[in-house]
Amino acid sequence: MRLSDLLLSACSLPRLCLFFLALAVLGCSARSPDDLFTRYGIGSPAVQHVRVCVSYACRHHEVAGFEPWEWELVVQKMHPEQNDSPELERDRISKTVGLMEEIIGPKVGTQYNKARNRPGPKGTRQLDCIAETVNTTIYLTLLEDEHLLLYHQVAGPAKRGPMNLTFWHYSAVVKETIPGRRFAVDPWFNDNGHPATVVPLDEWLSGYSPD
Repeated sequence: MRLSDLLLSACSLPRLCLFFLALAVLGCSARSPDDLFTRYGIGSPAVQHVRVCVSYACRHHEVAGFEPWEWELVVQKMHPEQNDSPELERDRISKTVGLMEEIIGPKVGTQYNKARNRPGPKGTRQLDCIAETVNTTIYLTLLEDEHLLLYHQVAGPAKRGPMNLTFWHYSAVVKETIPGRRFAVDPWFNDNGHPATVVPLDEWLSGYSPD
């Protein structure tokens, strides 16, 4: 295994290992979703054909897709509420990312993925924060391409650490169209299929954790 893969796949490192971070290649430091997809060999996602990460550091992919009835569930989840707002849309994004994970998981073997790199059942596919970031950016891009985001745009991923933390960590990001505030969309804190954590990016960068 390459040193960069070993370091990046951990998402949680002891203090004594921080010295080696200077040697790591920061694979998620992409400037845009397209840059991220190119870097990991994902290609442009489409509703019926998405290539998603199924291993730590996104070293392995599988192709799946949303059936028409499954995509209709996604559309219904993202449907604007009465007196809609960016805040309400972020709540829908959180829940919809969880739904999209729930739909795709059994098709590619990640349905038992556990939060925070915790081991799942023996023989199941588990994801780290890099894989979660790539997959979440894919799902958000699908929502954007299908005109289901009214108040947000998909941005390039964010990284934090080790200066303010003891580990590197990554997250997908959305940006408000007006006034342009950015928010982390981070499902790594929860098991597959649960709503993603959505918080202001500045808060996330400072070391935010749900607990």
